[in-house]
Amino acid sequence: MSEGATLVVGDGPPGFRLARGLTDLGAAVTVLGDPGAARAAGEVWSGPTSPSDLSSSSAVDASLRAALDPGPLEVLVWARVPVAPEDIGELASLEEKDWERLAEEPITEFLHLLQGASSHLSPGSSVALIAPSLVLVGAPHVVGWTAAAEGQRSLLRVAARRWGSRGVSLNCVAVPAHILCGAPAPLDRAGGPPASLGRQPTMDGEVAAVVAHLASMTGSVTGATVAVDGGSWMTP
Repeated sequence: MSEGATLVVGDGPPGFRLARGLTDLGAAVTVLGDPGAARAAGEVWSGPTSPSDLSSSSAVDASLRAALDPGPLEVLVWARVPVAPEDIGELASLEEKDWERLAEEPITEFLHLLQGASSHLSPGSSVALIAPSLVLVGAPHVVGWTAAAEGQRSLLRVAARRWGSRGVSLNCVAVPAHILCGAPAPLDRAGGPPASLGRQPTMDGEVAAVVAHLASMTGSVTGATVAVDGGSWMTP
């Protein structure tokens, strides 16, 4: 990877593991999130962390300026997970307040991220949305998260269409849901075939490698969804 900055939005273990993997590949990575969370996850991330504010596009712009000073933005990655294991439940029992928190708020935050990042993106910049691969097929037990990820993916494609002429690429990397939220047992109830390759990817291994590869192909790949789930869903 080049000398530009890589920013990973996500202050949970998945984001820190992805940041570590990208660092191992030569990227200059800063995690945008809670510095306290970074200290708590010190076993997977000891690199720089900068506070993030996703409450508005102007707040995002200020967060990016603080994190980037004084370098250009090469790669921006959304690895923020809006759910915890206790949030996994049935469609019929989802309350409105939980719908707002699990579906509407993450879509709005991602919109603010794209809006606030627009002025920082230049020809060759790459944006990656890390989403659960369940978004490709739907899942009965994670309706809020599935809806949020699909909404974010739609925003990503709109931006990819709009910013392609600027030489900016935006792609989605779909990964197994449980490596994002750490709740394999409840998520297994959603069904789906096992990984045909016999193993699941890791955030600091295969997922980081795909994010880096997409960043190296900004002139030819944008608006795509790349499934990195060991061959579980095999959707088009």
